[in-house]
Amino acid sequence: ALYQISSGTHNVGVGDMACGAGGTSGFTGSDNIGVGQGAGYSYLAGESNICMGYYAGFSSIDNGDYNIAIGHRALADKTSPSDMQENIAIGYEAGQLSDANRCIYIGTQEVGYANTTDDILFIGNDAPLSDGTLIKADLENKHLAIGMADDHFVNSAGSPTLQVYPNDAADEA
Repeated sequence: ALYQISSGTHNVGVGDMACGAGGTSGFTGSDNIGVGQGAGYSYLAGESNICMGYYAGFSSIDNGDYNIAIGHRALADKTSPSDMQENIAIGYEAGQLSDANRCIYIGTQEVGYANTTDDILFIGNDAPLSDGTLIKADLENKHLAIGMADDHFVNSAGSPTLQVYPNDAADEA
């Protein structure tokens, strides 16, 4: 825990490599919490992040602030860490490989997988490419889709605020 911490303050790390930094630059973030093996590893200068679970937030939140990752590999595994800000990911692999700001990922098995669009809500139990998102919302433009949200989500001006889709994609709403 707190591996290679150099100047950060008020950090809590519980578990092997929790709240740690790889390489030689050292961990300088403050007010972070990492609980679980590899939780929060690599948020070098980030502040006020909470990562709980096996490799939650691992190798993703480099200089990001105010992120919450709860669950096995939630908000984790980017090949190049970023400055993600103000995200919430809850669930097994929720928000994995994502690089966006102010997003909410709730669910399991890669809900919101590899998202790069800011201000999006994902609720579901599988990756978007598998039609796993039950509810998807554009929080900035106030658009919401319920049902096969990944296939039918419309994100443009003039779109209806609420879109509800039947079980069969061939059925018309």
